[in-house]
Amino acid sequence: MFKKTLPSPSLLQIRITSNQVRRQAVRMLHKSKHHHDPRLDLISMAIQGRKASFDRVIKMIEDLESLIKKEQADDDDKKEYCESEFDSVEDKLKALDQSVQDSEAAVKEEDSLVKSVLEDIVALKASIQELDRKVVEATALRKEEHELYMQTLTDSKAAKDLLLLATNRLNKFYNPKLYKPEPKEELSPDERIAASMEEPSLLQIKSRQSSRLPTAPEAVSAYKKSHESSGVMELMGILVADLDKELTASEVEEKDEQEGYEQFIEDSATKRTSDSKSIAQKERMQADIESDLVKLRAKTNARKKEALATSNVLGDLHKECDWLLANYAARKEARAGEKDSLVKAKYVLQGMDVSLVQTSRAVFYRKPAFHKM
Repeated sequence: MFKKTLPSPSLLQIRITSNQVRRQAVRMLHKSKHHHDPRLDLISMAIQGRKASFDRVIKMIEDLESLIKKEQADDDDKKEYCESEFDSVEDKLKALDQSVQDSEAAVKEEDSLVKSVLEDIVALKASIQELDRKVVEATALRKEEHELYMQTLTDSKAAKDLLLLATNRLNKFYNPKLYKPEPKEELSPDERIAASMEEPSLLQIKSRQSSRLPTAPEAVSAYKKSHESSGVMELMGILVADLDKELTASEVEEKDEQEGYEQFIEDSATKRTSDSKSIAQKERMQADIESDLVKLRAKTNARKKEALATSNVLGDLHKECDWLLANYAARKEARAGEKDSLVKAKYVLQGMDVSLVQTSRAVFYRKPAFHKM
């Protein structure tokens, strides 16, 4: 019985019983603010149980100390992980949000550029249509002006020929030396027959007229004719000259208008070719921009999906870490209190002075002998 109650020799005088040691160790455990921890309650029950030896209880305390240390290390690692992941994920999400904003701005800019190019194409096509309309109008006007010129030319020439014919006939009357016989017209067979039937009467009339001798009044009339011929012929010359001037002016005007029309047609063709090339370039530009726009929209949608996925990751991270980060300090303080209580309880069970724990100076005693009460 002596060996059972005193497993090892002691150099100190036995002053307390095992029950007192148990109660003191339980008090040390209950001093913790978090003594409601079921694991501490389990150790308290083990201390209070008479069948459990102190060595077993001390082993339980040391195991719990190791477990608490491991839990704290896990919390430290988890806290470091959470903080690092929060920084990384938030930075990534911020970068993705900025990238999405930049992409959307680029999409708007490309859309605006496409609209501008389309407006340019529509304007160029409208310009070509207007140019074609003006060419048609100018061509129709030039045709009308040319027809009018040809009609004027014909009429003027006919008038001039008529004036020349009249002048020639006047010369026959006023100035026979300048008279030019008119070419005989070739008669048709019918006209010849009619002329042959009328010829005797005409010859008879002519013979009668030729048989008459000029009288004194006819001589005076001839004098008057020679005197008045100069004024009449001068007037006819003026009329012919005016017609020549009009014909010359009409020719010059026609030439200028024709040259202007041809220059207009040439300029219109040049502009039409230039506008057509511009339309082709604008259409190629439109196709390139729309192709880039499709890629940009796909890239923007991909970034939006990536941003949404990152946001979900951040939400899951909050679910995983928020409680730990919010309670980390309290849990650490609670573990420190539990560890302190366990250490004090262990020291009590080992027969050490608890006050020495505060100064970190441990005095080791041999286990005292306990008497059964």
